[in-house]
Amino acid sequence: MTPAVVDLRVLGPLELRRDGTPVALPGGKPRALLAVLTVNRNRVVSSDGLADAIWDGEPPVNWTASLQVFVSSLRRALRAAEVEPMLTLVTQAPGYRLQIDDALVDAGRFARATLVGSELLRSERYAPAADELRTGLAEWRGPALADLRGRRFADEYAVAVEEDRLLAVQARVDADLACDENAAVIAELRRLTTEHPLREPFWAQLVTALYRLGRQAEALAALRAVREILADELGIDPGAALRRLERVVLAQEPLPAPAGRTRPPLTAAHLAAAGAGRGASVTGVASAPTVAETALVSGGARVVVLTGPTAGRAATVRPAGLRIGRMPDNDLVVTGEKVSRHHAEIRPAGGGYRVVDLRSTNGVHVNGRRIDGDQQLRDGDVLRIGGVELRLEVDPGP
Repeated sequence: MTPAVVDLRVLGPLELRRDGTPVALPGGKPRALLAVLTVNRNRVVSSDGLADAIWDGEPPVNWTASLQVFVSSLRRALRAAEVEPMLTLVTQAPGYRLQIDDALVDAGRFARATLVGSELLRSERYAPAADELRTGLAEWRGPALADLRGRRFADEYAVAVEEDRLLAVQARVDADLACDENAAVIAELRRLTTEHPLREPFWAQLVTALYRLGRQAEALAALRAVREILADELGIDPGAALRRLERVVLAQEPLPAPAGRTRPPLTAAHLAAAGAGRGASVTGVASAPTVAETALVSGGARVVVLTGPTAGRAATVRPAGLRIGRMPDNDLVVTGEKVSRHHAEIRPAGGGYRVVDLRSTNGVHVNGRRIDGDQQLRDGDVLRIGGVELRLEVDPGP
């Protein structure tokens, strides 16, 4: 008997298919349970962590019994769909694990294709790199876990993997530009710079494509536009890569030939594909193979804990961000009674970094002042999270 073809999807609304046919899944909290386990597939998620995610940090007194009911409901649905053993919900202390081959999950296939495409790009095999990255991006059907938005865990996951998607788009455009497909990417880059006006790499790619086509006036107009946007929104100048590109365009100098990447961009999705848990430290937004080197801080950044029982601990700010809090699923675990479960997140933004308060109880302070929602950070800024002090250290790179 031929085994069923199982396809579990999170890059869009949560969906399970068997032999191409959608499987009926329970709604409400059992559905949220499946989503949490899928995001953390092949890793044990503690019962406490599941409860925190399912009830948005406010589980009821009898949550243990309710969680067992949701697990039973989900298992009945999986048995009815006859997807075992390809997809199995396993009880494993201190919680549960969803066992499934990563190739049967759209997020796993996306991560794999992005990793392969990035390796091809690094080795200067630009055409197959572009094809591989397109294959990965084709897995997306819309915003991740779109049917569960409004739940904190779903919103946070969607933000993280959207960053992965944009990095994959950026890498694919790099490959297209290296193949001299300048005219083919201009319309897409105009849309991307409109939708993501603070992402300097997209502006750099647009300027590169325009200038290579001899459209110097349009390239200069794009440079003026991004300079004004960064000044108005963030109060900063363009990064070094855009400034170098501007000098090239103004002087009407030839652009250097594309050069291979030094390393592939490892993202949150790649960690999941490799089976790594949160707390792993990843560096590496690679330099682009256009004259417009990536406008993200080239050497990366890390956060160092200065006070408290975890003083001296440090964690790298990944392209998908660095989440800080007292729950073990955070990237940087900070202990203390005033630290919220998921307290804050530091994210790459506009060539630098921003800290976002994740609706914490006691707020986030930067250099002694409480922030209102989020705030741009500079090298050396000191953050206070629930009484614990941390410092952002940015490596300017070579």
